[in-house]
Amino acid sequence: MQAAKIEQFRKRLVELSNRIAGDVAELTKETADAPSRRARGPEDGTEGSTEQFDRDIALTISEEALREEALAALQRIEKGTFGQCETCGGTIAEARLQALPFARKCIKCASQD
Repeated sequence: MQAAKIEQFRKRLVELSNRIAGDVAELTKETADAPSRRARGPEDGTEGSTEQFDRDIALTISEEALREEALAALQRIEKGTFGQCETCGGTIAEARLQALPFARKCIKCASQD
């Protein structure tokens, strides 16, 4: 892959990682504030707050996992293995990387999982 293309992917991954870090920080803050809101109980209209709290925790975990994938892709760029399938060693199609810049596997190998 051309150096200019790799640099474009690097920039996208850095932006993605930074955006997710901000999202996770905001979700963490909201989740930390949630117990005091839940403690007031259903009489103040917070009936669904436990479910929302659970969703916020799940979303935070998902976002953190996505950020870890972006950071791992940045490490692959540094190592020179970005765009190389971790299973077969073949090239990951650029179209796949455009859709999923942190892809670890080519389509063929990913579909076999």
